[in-house]
Amino acid sequence: MLTVLPGDYPGGAANFFITEVIILKKLLSVFSSRTFVTSFCTSFGIFAAAAGVLWFTGNAETESPVKQPIKTAEAYHQLETSVTTTSTTEITTTSTTTTTSSATSSSTTTSTSATTSSAATTTAETTTTTAVTEEPTEPETETTPAEEESHPVYDFSYLEAGDSPNSSYYQDRLVILGDSIAYGFNAYGYIPFEHNLATESVSIWNFDHFTFDKGGGEMGIIDAADYVDPALIYMSLGMNDLYTYTPADFASHYRTRVEEILERVPDTTIVIGSITPVSAECSFTDNDTIRSFNSALEVMVEDMGSDQVYYFDSHMVLADPFTGALKEGRSGGDGIHLGGSCYNDLLVALYNYLDTTCAVDNIKVHDGY
Repeated sequence: MLTVLPGDYPGGAANFFITEVIILKKLLSVFSSRTFVTSFCTSFGIFAAAAGVLWFTGNAETESPVKQPIKTAEAYHQLETSVTTTSTTEITTTSTTTTTSSATSSSTTTSTSATTSSAATTTAETTTTTAVTEEPTEPETETTPAEEESHPVYDFSYLEAGDSPNSSYYQDRLVILGDSIAYGFNAYGYIPFEHNLATESVSIWNFDHFTFDKGGGEMGIIDAADYVDPALIYMSLGMNDLYTYTPADFASHYRTRVEEILERVPDTTIVIGSITPVSAECSFTDNDTIRSFNSALEVMVEDMGSDQVYYFDSHMVLADPFTGALKEGRSGGDGIHLGGSCYNDLLVALYNYLDTTCAVDNIKVHDGY
């Protein structure tokens, strides 16, 4: 800017001041106009806004950003086990240790630094132990698969049969082992479920293919007999073996099964029931074939010569004395299986037969008398 001093101005100092006054008046007239004021305010506002943006940006770049807490799993754990402090103490968690298994009390040890504001700033490290006590639980015990399984509630009621004074004594202890014909004793209510080791299709040749659960889990027939520990067993097998063995082979394999049971339950009494008759109209087999197999069984029992093994002729109990076939109206419908009344007749005859044997004395030995 060019500066003009009064001494340099043409006409002297007086003219200089006159000229300066004229210039000042013109400037005042310009500054006082509405257009100038509006322009000035607008410019000033823009300038102030720009200056504010620049100032905020500069501060934002120079100041450190505020760090937000990160909610990690550890932080949540610390929150659950944090220690309550006074409002004048600031606690900074430095470490969290010790986790324990469920069903026990757990403790979390937290080292904290406490800073207290006063005339002189004092920093002290303190260690705080927080005990987190969980609900007491039952101790865990290992269980076997057999314990984990649910078993049926056994119904020990049954239909009484027999006219022997020992009928109830026998029937309380009687276990049935065999095929679907033998299963009828349980199906018609003459023995309880727990005493049934019979089901459809069982035979001598596939004896090991079947399992029963009598409270100790599924197990084979021999193991199940051992588990039940019967004092008296009635075996009825053979209808499913007629096309597999000759009578002699059938009796030989049958004896093997009987000896296996005696080895596992040495104080039991076993009754071998003969194969029951079929109706005259049955096309599956004939009664002559059945009688030949039964004769082989009777010889087998005699050869064993044991006072714990007896042969019972169930065929004779149910057969018509004139035809040798199953009595009229006694079939379960197919000419092979038996109607319900047949099982009562079999038990009446069986108990009367047992009265002629050592069965009562054997049972007493088994029961510990």
